[in-house]
Amino acid sequence: MGLYWKRRKTLLPIKKNVYVAGKIQINEIKKQIENLTSRVIDSSKNIFISYYYKDDLCSTSIDNKWARTEIKEMKRYYKPQIKKIKHTGTIFICLFEQGIFLKNKPKSKYEYFYTDTNNFFRNNIFKSPTLCGSYALFKPNGEVLIFNGESRPDFMIKNLKSKKWNTFFKYYYKQNPTP
Repeated sequence: MGLYWKRRKTLLPIKKNVYVAGKIQINEIKKQIENLTSRVIDSSKNIFISYYYKDDLCSTSIDNKWARTEIKEMKRYYKPQIKKIKHTGTIFICLFEQGIFLKNKPKSKYEYFYTDTNNFFRNNIFKSPTLCGSYALFKPNGEVLIFNGESRPDFMIKNLKSKKWNTFFKYYYKQNPTP
């Protein structure tokens, strides 16, 4: 049986690999983010990554070259959403697959756009490239929820609500019982 959302009295199927729930070594994720950002990550906080794939055909205006003007435009779009994300005690960063030229300011303490320089995240977390990128929410206990496809960060962050989160992980733990 697949994973379903209950909406009113109807069960709605969730497409395979759109949402993926799992458990990972959070210390390795934290270490990789610290290496990319040169910042210490608070281990008590959730981590939220928005991932951009190389050669993504999401929009004709987006290519593999992100100039400062494009980054500013995207940050303007993210600004109201980031307020909601921070309110949940979550760290938010955007990662770009290696091969995307990113004209960011990595030394700035306000920067949150980074290149996945060794493709660690692409190879270990974001294994199913889809149009318009992917998102991953990591909890301090190592639980991770990945969404593949177009969405918005403020929609994804709603999955941290206990009822939604537990729906994903109830199914995950049923499929992957701990010894």
